[in-house]
Amino acid sequence: EPTPLPTANPTNLPISNPSSLPTSAPVTSTPPPSSEPTPLPTANPTNLPTSNPSSLPTSAPVTSTPPPSSEPTPLPTTNPTNLPTSNPSSLPTSPPVPVTSTSLQDVFSARGDPPTPLADCQGDCDKDSHCEGDSKCFQRVGLEPVPGCSGEGTSSRDYCYGRPTENTYWYLGNNGSPEEKFPLGLCEGDCDRDSECGPGLVCFQRSGDEPVTGCIGTPSTGQDYCFDPNVAPS
Repeated sequence: EPTPLPTANPTNLPISNPSSLPTSAPVTSTPPPSSEPTPLPTANPTNLPTSNPSSLPTSAPVTSTPPPSSEPTPLPTTNPTNLPTSNPSSLPTSPPVPVTSTSLQDVFSARGDPPTPLADCQGDCDKDSHCEGDSKCFQRVGLEPVPGCSGEGTSSRDYCYGRPTENTYWYLGNNGSPEEKFPLGLCEGDCDRDSECGPGLVCFQRSGDEPVTGCIGTPSTGQDYCFDPNVAPS
C-alpha cells in the first residue's frame, strides 16, 4: 500500500520490488481549463493558449470619452475630444465689443460707498463724493445720456462724469470749503466775494437764474460763479 506522505528517510537505492504499473499523473498547481469565463482574471494564469478559443472577437473597449450630446453643457467638459466638431456653425462668432474710457460701465452696484472712487462714465453712483476728483454723479432717468460718455448703460443707474469744458458751470464748494478747492476758477462756484476767485476773475452775484457771462450749461438757482469781466456778454 502506498504511504500517504513521503518517507522521512528516503533510500538512495532502487526499490527491490518495483510495481509493474506506472504511478498516476502528477498533480500540478494549474487548474484545468474552464468553459465558463471567470468574473475576475485568474490568480494562476496558464502560459498555454486556450484549447477552446471563442470564434467572436471581444466587445469594443470602453473609453473615458462620453458620447456627444446635442445640448450644450453649462461648463467646459473635463474630457475634451481631440477631434473637430462634426456639426460646425456656418457663421463666425460676433466680434467682441471694445470698452473705451468713455463707455458707460457698471462697476459697482451695492449699497453704500464704493471701495474706491469711480472714474468718469462708471457707475452706479449716488452722490458726487462717489466720483474721482472734481467729477460729479449724473442723476438720470431711464437711459438719459450722460455728458461726455457713450452707450446707454443700465436704465436708471447713475454714472460719474467730468466737466465737459473749462467754462461749463461747475460747483465745487461754498463759503471757502473745502479749502483745497479755493480760489475758484472760471465758471466755478459757489463764490461769495471776489477774493474767492482766481487771478483776473470776479464773483458774479446772482439773485435767480440769470446767466453768467462767458459760462455755458445750466447753473444752479442762486449760486454765484466766478467769471472773466473782460469777456463781452453774448
